[in-house]
Amino acid sequence: MSYDVNVKTLYEGCYLASISCAVMSAKFPELSFEHSWDGTSYSVQDGFGSRGTVTFQNDVCVCAIRSDNSERLRYFLPYTYYFENCPVQNFRLAEEETLQYLLDERNGEILPVITASFWNNGNELESNDSWKDIFSNGGDILIPQLSSFEIGLEHWKNYYDMNTAELNLVVKLFKEKLSNPQQDIRLADDVEILSKYGLEGLKEAKGLLESMCIYVD
Repeated sequence: MSYDVNVKTLYEGCYLASISCAVMSAKFPELSFEHSWDGTSYSVQDGFGSRGTVTFQNDVCVCAIRSDNSERLRYFLPYTYYFENCPVQNFRLAEEETLQYLLDERNGEILPVITASFWNNGNELESNDSWKDIFSNGGDILIPQLSSFEIGLEHWKNYYDMNTAELNLVVKLFKEKLSNPQQDIRLADDVEILSKYGLEGLKEAKGLLESMCIYVD
């Protein structure tokens, strides 16, 4: 899968991923944990030891990642190691927001534990690591989000085995969200797509959508 390491692609990709997850949580509620939004922070995990959080705040973007399968955990490098050369405003945002989603216990102390990070410089994304090293230490969980809309949509369509109605709803909500990021969106016409699999799935879908200010009437 090809990828494009810039903020715009990542921002749009995070919304495409989370909207896809929200819509398909109606059918697969057990997968609803994989993507979530909390304010300006997007979190993703795969259930196999990889997780990451990306925070977008004004013109600042920062991401931190942990893979429980990374060799780097054997050396337990402090999180500050991964942010050397990081701009002050990005590092401050990481400490205040992003890293709070990646806390773990080490030697009886609760603190951020990560295996890779990156941040923005304008629209470009940078890191102390090469992208190959980022992806091999948990960052591969974000490759779909760093892909073009067409490639990302095809990925999530196949991942969730979306039918045409579900795919169209994902595209509709994605376009509405990006055209008015700060505006509440109300979903009334396509509720049956979310409700036909039962109450548990509908509850999970509604919860995820509401975290993106998309409300099901």
